[in-house]
Amino acid sequence: MKIDEVVGISLVGREDRRRLGLGCRWFIFEKDVEDPRRGCLNSHMAVLGGLGCDVTLILEDDACFSEDFSLELPEPPDDWTILFLGGQHLAPVRVSKEGWTCPVYMIRTH
Repeated sequence: MKIDEVVGISLVGREDRRRLGLGCRWFIFEKDVEDPRRGCLNSHMAVLGGLGCDVTLILEDDACFSEDFSLELPEPPDDWTILFLGGQHLAPVRVSKEGWTCPVYMIRTH
């Protein structure tokens, strides 16, 4: 699968987290101190609204990869729109109607 662009989401003042490589173009946002979940959602929506490529890999600044990770991914089904490539599961896993976290995903916009 061809990935056209790799973008990252980070907060102002968190340069220490922007070490992913992968040719990542960073989008930097102010922290929403009143509601961090709202801030996270708004940052993802802002990035998604500005995409101009067909296939984009979107990363949060705390994403981490195994040593053998490669951008050469297998072809997904023809009708895909979004692929979740990672998530975070902390024990115990809680399901919440308020949200979830997925620091790595790909989206196809065309």
